[in-house]
Amino acid sequence: MSATGLMENEGNRPGRLSVLTVSMGMQVTMSDDSSRTERIRQQAYLMWLEEGRPEGGDAERWELARQTVDHMDRLVEKESRRRARVDPGQKDERIQARAYRIWLDEGRPEGKYLEHWERAKAEVEEELAMTEGDQELKQAQ
Repeated sequence: MSATGLMENEGNRPGRLSVLTVSMGMQVTMSDDSSRTERIRQQAYLMWLEEGRPEGGDAERWELARQTVDHMDRLVEKESRRRARVDPGQKDERIQARAYRIWLDEGRPEGKYLEHWERAKAEVEEELAMTEGDQELKQAQ
């Protein structure tokens, strides 16, 4: 597909992007449909724009975009595996640390320990559930 084809296609597609934020501040841009080919196409198009819309070089740009998408997929998979290795003891430690941060963020109020603990527990369990869901999705693919 030529760079012109990429540019013309862009106008015919929704092209909406969402940003997947992985812990440790890492961000991965993915298309709504999350198809690998679409993500490669979007990456190649962005590269083409950044290069000033040059003529030619489409095959090289596509290959570099493919490598970039593959690399980001590996990073996301690695982070998902890391997050999934939380044992029950670590879960309690994470809840405790989160509750402490909530307490600090709220100005160290007295008498809200249970409220902070429950809020922290819900947040940590939601994180863990999302990680488990990510793993099930990857296994299904």
